[in-house]
Amino acid sequence: MTRHLQKNNQYTLIIIGGGASGLAASCIAAENNIKTLLIEKNNKLGKKLLATGNGRCNILNSGKPLYFGDKAFAEDVLKHCNFNRLTTFFEKLGLVLRQEDGGRIYPAANRSDVVLGCLVRKAENGPITIQLDESLVQISKSGDLWQVKTDKGIYTCNYLLVAGGSTASPKLGGSATAVDCLLPLGFKFAPFKPALCPIECKLGKFKSLKGLRLFAICTLLEINGNKKTARAASVGEVLFTEYGLSGVCIMQLAGFVEQEKNYEICLDLSPSLESTAPQMGLINPESIDKNTTFIERLLNKRSAFLEPDELLFGALPNNLAKLLLGKSIKQTAINLTQLHFPVLSLRGIDFSQAAKGGIKTQNINPATMESYYKNLYLAGEILNVLGDCGGYNLMFAFAGGILAAEDIARKIKDQ
Repeated sequence: MTRHLQKNNQYTLIIIGGGASGLAASCIAAENNIKTLLIEKNNKLGKKLLATGNGRCNILNSGKPLYFGDKAFAEDVLKHCNFNRLTTFFEKLGLVLRQEDGGRIYPAANRSDVVLGCLVRKAENGPITIQLDESLVQISKSGDLWQVKTDKGIYTCNYLLVAGGSTASPKLGGSATAVDCLLPLGFKFAPFKPALCPIECKLGKFKSLKGLRLFAICTLLEINGNKKTARAASVGEVLFTEYGLSGVCIMQLAGFVEQEKNYEICLDLSPSLESTAPQMGLINPESIDKNTTFIERLLNKRSAFLEPDELLFGALPNNLAKLLLGKSIKQTAINLTQLHFPVLSLRGIDFSQAAKGGIKTQNINPATMESYYKNLYLAGEILNVLGDCGGYNLMFAFAGGILAAEDIARKIKDQ
């Protein structure tokens, strides 16, 4: 694989973006011996890929697709490149996969660099030129060819795949550059907004719990006057921080927060008292007091052999137990199952794993990822598709890159 600067060269395929979609497409291009230029603005490939799953890389999910934004489009894409096709793709790269709770698929090595290494190694076996530290400036049509202008050169190609990502996690390379280059071509766009990020809250005395992790049912309540309406709920691990709440289930709720509306997060800590870990993920919101009576009964049983100020000790961390103890068993049960924290704001796009918004998909073919412009393809985070936590975003990105490159390979063979 070469990494030297080539100016004014013509390629069969140019790929914008060296993330999940771009790398998957590069593997298919290498397999089909397609002369390809991969342009990446960062100084290394797959920076977001390396950071996912806390460095473990949750690349797929075997469960039912769970998407927001252009949900139907995402589901159609994954019908054309489904879970079995994706696992076969990775197995052919030599990657050993392992399934964990909630259908989450990780590399058996538990390392994201192993995933990246398999993808890059496949690209090295084909006519793929990779150029790093190079930023997209403009996309235009030049006769029957596509012309790509960067800060270092001008290139032409027969086929163009734009997989430039979103503005999420700018420290890992997130930006709107690719979108800005597509808008002059007439594409419709939903503005990027934070999603899958921590939530800043008023913690009050619970701020002392910084660093504590535990299982909870988390419900997002919209406040309108005296009325509170449950907008979304999730089960999973909650992390108390100096600024508010984090953890997978909190990040799942972030996408439901709308600007200029008031919210609270209600924590039901009863799952932390269960003998088996709960099934994690989004759930249908229910009454926030649904477990209060059950916990009151449990505490009454414990009161037969524990002092009143010991009812929660041995069940919860001591610092949390002290904060939850009420003047009565009933009040303690309410404190444990209906813990309210006013929402201040989302942590922001800088801390988002993915963003809401992107290029709208109504004129993109979910079977091929080709747009209404002939031989112009779009894939990955740049599209108006947001997946839930658990591997859904990477799954959609890989699928889109594969479908686009396979369609390009078919067109070339049919010429």
